[in-house]
Amino acid sequence: MTDSFITHRRVMHNQEFIRKYGIAVFLEQQSRRMNILQTMIGHYDDGKSRSFFCLAAALLSLEGLNAGLTKTEQEVKERAIGKEDLKSRARIARESMEQIAGQENVELKLRKSKK
Repeated sequence: MTDSFITHRRVMHNQEFIRKYGIAVFLEQQSRRMNILQTMIGHYDDGKSRSFFCLAAALLSLEGLNAGLTKTEQEVKERAIGKEDLKSRARIARESMEQIAGQENVELKLRKSKK
């Protein structure tokens, strides 16, 4: 199976959520996801991590995204990594999101079909 457009993985979950809580709550959560994604891209993208951050924002739970971003921010601050060191910042962000993905049993990569 090849994922050409990743968001189909959450279609059933999203539909159930909308049935249970309504479209307004769903859209509010999507807005929060976008804000987290914009923060990750704006502060932690090394030029190679944008796709990864998009996958994380689309596939992880909102709680997981918040936890991953909080962990990233804390670790960057503890290590005193400056804004200019995007490679280190991106690595920390990716590791934090991968850890959350592992806890949520989510794969943060596109699946390629075998030929």
